[in-house]
Amino acid sequence: ILDNNISIRINYIPENEYVVADSTLCTLSKNNIARVYAYMLKENAKIPRMAFSVDNNYIGLSTSCIKNDDFHTDTAEELYNLFIDYCRRFANILINRYGCLPIDIDE
Repeated sequence: ILDNNISIRINYIPENEYVVADSTLCTLSKNNIARVYAYMLKENAKIPRMAFSVDNNYIGLSTSCIKNDDFHTDTAEELYNLFIDYCRRFANILINRYGCLPIDIDE
């Protein structure tokens, strides 16, 4: 799924029968690193079934919110629309408030 410079990958993990979504939101700024990490840790405690991560300076958001048995069109659409909304919101906050850098999803 591509949405406003946010790339979201949806995968099925057969070992635990979960459908997961991962998104790369932006790249970590060289400034405000401590503030960015503090913000992500604070938000990790508040957001349901989602977590921030950092890998090679890329900030990501992940969720493993749907067990295969519960994967129905209505449920999946509602949960992934919520995930997409969180991705947009957090990317905007990280870029505009904390100086993180947008990613080019065509790279």
